[in-house]
This record gives sequence, structure tokens and C-alpha cells, in this order.
Amino acid sequence: MMRAEIKSTMLALKEELVIPCKSCKGIGWLEPEEPGVNNPCRCMLVFHYLNFLIETKIPRDYWWLAIDDLEMDKGFKSFCHWYNKRIDKAVLNSLGVLFLGPNGIGKTSMQCAIGKEGVVNGYNVQYFTAQQYIESRKANDDILTKEYESGQIILLDELDKVYIKSRSDYVTKTLEDFLRRKTSDGALFIICTNHDQETLEDVFGQSTMSMLKRHLRFVDVEGDDYGDKLQSRWNDIMESDRDYYDERITSMAIRLHEREVREDEGDW
Repeated sequence: MMRAEIKSTMLALKEELVIPCKSCKGIGWLEPEEPGVNNPCRCMLVFHYLNFLIETKIPRDYWWLAIDDLEMDKGFKSFCHWYNKRIDKAVLNSLGVLFLGPNGIGKTSMQCAIGKEGVVNGYNVQYFTAQQYIESRKANDDILTKEYESGQIILLDELDKVYIKSRSDYVTKTLEDFLRRKTSDGALFIICTNHDQETLEDVFGQSTMSMLKRHLRFVDVEGDDYGDKLQSRWNDIMESDRDYYDERITSMAIRLHEREVREDEGDW
């Protein structure tokens, strides 16, 4: 998402969420409970949190998803909860996760759940696909490439769907350089791919796989295609409105605000 698109999306969200708010009359702030202390309205708390998600480029479909919403084996959800509780240690040691498995079973949902936890904990998170990264490099779009690479937590999706031209190693070499360079810089990767480990090694080579194994926990994800479940709920989804005050969003927004207040007060 280009910078102009990000700004446009934020403005549209403000029009939808803050401006119509009756509690603060579209201002975003309530009367201070204590002199000199800002008192954000609920709409502003949510707007502030969602602005971070827009900056990270996490797709809107995943804003409302929490780990426990996923219809998958409890073991995978337990792993995500366990990992999120240790997100600071994971970032400190640059220890990420590689989710492997077929389409539609929840890999990207878990990836984005970890990314949202990173946002709430104050980290710069960036979501993009392998193809989007390659396209930014090919187009010499230094601004977008630097934005992708700015993440302390990098959500790299669809590692298997990048187009690799025959008799050319540009894509694999570019991705290998990116992974090695950013890992060396201390970035943490959460990667999703449909490839199994054997195919990954065939595509990227033993050296890259060795590097990934040093920094990523390989998790083979199993389950049913969630797309089949969405088919049965298609009519209900069409008739429903997006609730920005859903508990899954507001709880994250409140946690983000509380952390920022603690940091402003020097209590962290």
C-alpha cells in the first residue's frame, strides 16, 4: 500500500468511525477526568489502533480475527498464545515462525494475530507478500522497499506464490539476500508458505534453509479449508456490518493505549 493510499484509508476510517461519534461529537476527545490529562473517546482509541494496522498493511479481513476464533486444532492456537506471551523475548533474539501447509487452513490468520500482538507491544510491524516485495525491488521503488524492510516484525506471506522466471535466479537470490540481511539486522520474520520443507529447499537451496532453521520455528499446519466454511456463511456476512467496537478490536486498542500511557509516564 503506497503512502497516498495509506493516508486515504485513514481519512476514510476517520469519516466512518470518529466523525459520526455522538459521545465526543466527532472530536475524538472527552472532557479530561483530571486537569492536563488527555481523555480519548472510545472512537479515538479504536481509530488510533486501527491506524497502526493500516500502517502495517495487515489486510482488513484479519482486523477482527482473534486466535481463539480460528477453527483449527487447539494445539496451533495454544502455540500462538504461547508465542505472543513471549513476543518481547522473540524480538530480542530474532526468533520467528515459519507456518507451512495448504491454502485456507489459518496460516495467515495466525501470522496476523502475532503481528497485531507486536503492534500492541510497540513494535514496527510490516505485512506484505513475497511477490509484493519482489515487485517493489524490480520497480526500484526505494520508498516502498524501505517501508517493507523497516519492520522489526516482518510478516512475509505467500512465499510459495512468488513468480520465478525459468533460467533466472533473480527472485530466489533477492529473497535470500533480504532474509539474510534483515535477520542479521535483528528483524523477526513470521513467514507463511504452501511449500513443504523439501520443496522449500529445492527452491531456495540448503544454505537458505539452514539459515531459516536457525531463526524460525517450523510449524506444519493441518486443518480444513476455511474457505468452505465461509461459503456457508456468505449470506450472513453480506447482511452484517463491520463492528469497529467489537471486543476483539477494542481490547487490543485499550491495551495499546495503556502501554503508551505507561511509557509516557516513564513506568515501563
